[in-house]
Amino acid sequence: MKRRIRKPKIKFRGVFAHLGTSKTWKFRARVRRHGVDRYGTLRDSQEAAAEDYLALKRLAGTDDSVTPFTLEEAFEVITGQALARGIAESTIVKQYQSNHRFLLRYWRPNSAISDLTVKEVLWFVREATHDGSSPNTILGKYLPLIARIARVGKCVDPTPEVRELANIERVAVRKERLTIKEAYSFIERIRSETILTKNKRREITYPARDRHADIATVILFTGGRASEIGNLTLSCIEGDVLRLEGKTAKSGANYAAIHSVVRGPIDRLAAHARKAGRKKLFPGGMNYVVRELGRWGKRLDVRVNGRILRHTIAFGLLDTPEVTLADVQSQLGHKKATTTNEYTYQSDAAALGPISRLIEHNGIPLEPDAPNGEL
Repeated sequence: MKRRIRKPKIKFRGVFAHLGTSKTWKFRARVRRHGVDRYGTLRDSQEAAAEDYLALKRLAGTDDSVTPFTLEEAFEVITGQALARGIAESTIVKQYQSNHRFLLRYWRPNSAISDLTVKEVLWFVREATHDGSSPNTILGKYLPLIARIARVGKCVDPTPEVRELANIERVAVRKERLTIKEAYSFIERIRSETILTKNKRREITYPARDRHADIATVILFTGGRASEIGNLTLSCIEGDVLRLEGKTAKSGANYAAIHSVVRGPIDRLAAHARKAGRKKLFPGGMNYVVRELGRWGKRLDVRVNGRILRHTIAFGLLDTPEVTLADVQSQLGHKKATTTNEYTYQSDAAALGPISRLIEHNGIPLEPDAPNGEL
């Protein structure tokens, strides 16, 4: 369990603390006049910030004399707040600092936050779009970050007006997928092709291949997420129904019918787990599922992962006749129909179809061949 970083006790009036990116506390002076906050620069010691406070008190009547709150300092504060909330440093480097670097392509680090007007942010949106940033990225990452910077600097948030004036709309992102036949061919190649280990000293055994092919089969023909499949336990097999649970209890559970094409793989995986004395079907959970799919994708030169297999079943259902959108929503475990609708934008089918008709439609045998080896 990660502990929150303890905030130092403030010894001087008008001084408050910020946690920097190096996990060291810095200090800043603040003076309020007529409801407006004026700030000093970030200091390493409380004593220096206290001197700034006295200077700000003397110069409070002259706006030009007060050091502006800059973009670079705002990022320092935002990153420090994230560290104080217990967010992992790797996440901060990946998200906060990468977004920081992106904004600094368009504004200087010492730019005052008060300069982030509606006109200025509209210019940024146009330039970022011209440079190749998608509307989804601008709406989901950069505008919320600019809004947060404005809040940190106690300035008016320009982003609501920018959203209206720029008329930015989210677009349906192209979802990667295979055809059902390509996915099924990939699974059969796992079972049949002769593949050597990474050091090329020995051939991958048939029982291991069959387990990995069974994993891909279960993901493909249940529409489950890799996290749900990785969390499967023996108790999740409830007769002809498979209970798919999310990573947390809050996520709830989704139920998928165990079709005949999935029954064999489920039974074999359960038998192997019992033989190994495990409750979980897979020894490493979701990480095991993701790792093995990725390895086989590289070995067979096919771009594939759990998400792509899930997209494959979704589009396969959409391209198979005689089923409603509600059937697809239920199969994928979507809580909202709007999530399922994202797939319809990229499908040419006018109607939808269930798992059984999908398998029939693509000529896949209802009873897959027995595995090559014993468990």
